[in-house]
Amino acid sequence: MRKKGSALVEFALVAPILIVLILLMVQYGIIMNRILTLSHATREAARYAAVHPEEDAAIRNKAIEAMRGRGYRQERMSITIEPTQGSPDRRSGRPIRVRVQYDMRDEIFLPTRFFGIQIINPVVTVEATAMIE
Repeated sequence: MRKKGSALVEFALVAPILIVLILLMVQYGIIMNRILTLSHATREAARYAAVHPEEDAAIRNKAIEAMRGRGYRQERMSITIEPTQGSPDRRSGRPIRVRVQYDMRDEIFLPTRFFGIQIINPVVTVEATAMIE
């Protein structure tokens, strides 16, 4: 009878730790999925920008298209293209950079701060560069 009680006490001590570890793994998977999808979308936009450097709206749409149907909200996304449109640096043989930022605050269910130290940055930034053709 005593062994059953001790097993229950041991489980009660270990279960919270196991649950937190499982939640951390799930959260890590969600964050990595978001980062990989953002990275893909940013590369697609940079490839498009290398061929069509004068079309900022189309470059932004290319990034948004690559994320469509994956649960991303466009209002949480910021797309920056450098150099800016009309800049003399936006010519053949020069690099063009596409940066996508996405705010995941509502998608992270675990605390992002622990004792005042930020352990997870809820704003993900991904950047891709291509040479203008």
